[in-house]
Formats: sequence, structure tokens, C-alpha cells
Amino acid sequence: MADWLSYSLQDLLLFSKEIYLQLFSTFNASLWPIQVPLILLWLATLCCWYFKEKRLLLIIMLCFAWLFSGLGFVQGQYAQINWAADYLMWGFLLQALLLLSLAPMSSSHAAKGPLAYLGIGLICYGLLLRPTLQWLIYQNINAAELAGLFPTPTIILTLGVLMLMSAPFYLWLLPSILLIIDSLTWHTLQSPWWWEGVVILATLVPLMLFTQQGQTPEQAKSCP
Repeated sequence: MADWLSYSLQDLLLFSKEIYLQLFSTFNASLWPIQVPLILLWLATLCCWYFKEKRLLLIIMLCFAWLFSGLGFVQGQYAQINWAADYLMWGFLLQALLLLSLAPMSSSHAAKGPLAYLGIGLICYGLLLRPTLQWLIYQNINAAELAGLFPTPTIILTLGVLMLMSAPFYLWLLPSILLIIDSLTWHTLQSPWWWEGVVILATLVPLMLFTQQGQTPEQAKSCP
């Protein structure tokens, strides 16, 4: 037991920040030019939010994003340098299935006011601002992570949509846990990106609890 307690997170990550970033570049290069139509598809799908009868398309898009992030990057790339990636992959598959439960409530649930603004802000950050910052910081467009291809922007964009939909608690759990793991990874690699998940969750958790307490009886009954 004492031997296990002597280990730190740095002992469990057997790769450097440079190797981790190289995974992004390699994966992006192998998929080019799918990134361009993917961004356009996201923008078109997100516009469906303004049409209640078409919000289901956004939920389906999120499900595919979690599936591809889990199978494509986490299992296909990340597992090459991190033995725990195979276990993380199952979390992505499970979240993809859980998101399907949003389908019956897609046309009725909608946040308003500050909650809606925060959701839109998270979506814009995860989809556009974050990859742009990575491109500028690393001076390499292949270092930019896009939602639907990479885990972190997919998680952030999903949290934004969940905020917009005032989604039930069980849908927030896995994305929040995975975002904590992502922050711990960046912190261990001594990268400033660790603050990202901390700031998002520190803002989101109180609002999430407020959202759950403010649900109407009809919304509460729709939650499992």
C-alpha cells in the first residue's frame, strides 16, 4: 500500500507534452481535409437549435461526435501512449448512448437568460475560439483540436448544449469527470491548458445545481 501511495500522476503518464501534442498533429494530418466540412456541418447543425422540430439533428450529431472521439482519437491514437485510454474510451461510448435520452425532450427543454448565454459561450469557445487559440499558440494548424474529432472540444461543446437544454444531472456527470481528467493530464504535463477545465467546471457546477433546483415538476418527471 505504501508503494502505491508513493506514486504521483507524473509517474503514471509515460509521455511528454511534446509527444501528446504530436498525437494531435498526426491525427489531424491523417484526416485532412475533413476538418473544413466538419466545421461547416457543426455550424449548420447548431442552427437547428432555433427550430424545435429539428433539434434532434443536433443530438444525433453530438452522439456521433462522442463515438468518433472515443473510437478514433482515444482508442486509435491516445491508447498508443497511455494504457488507461482503453478504459476512457468506454466512457465516451456510454455518453453517446446517454445523449440519446435527450431526444424526447429536445423540443421542450430550453434555458433562458444567463444559462442560455453561458451555453452559447461554451459552444462558441469549444467549436471556434479554442482551436483558433491552439493554432496561434503552437503556430501549427494541425495542433488545433476540433469538436467531433478530439475529446476536449467535444466535451466543452456538449456541456454548452446541455446548458442550453437544461439537461438532467446524469448527462453532466461523465463530461465533467472527463474534463477533470483532461485538466489533470495537462497539469501533470506542466501545460497552462490545465486551467481550462477548472474555470469551466467552477462556473458550470453552481449553475448546473441551480438549473436542477429550478426544474419544473414536468421536467423533473421526464428525468429518469
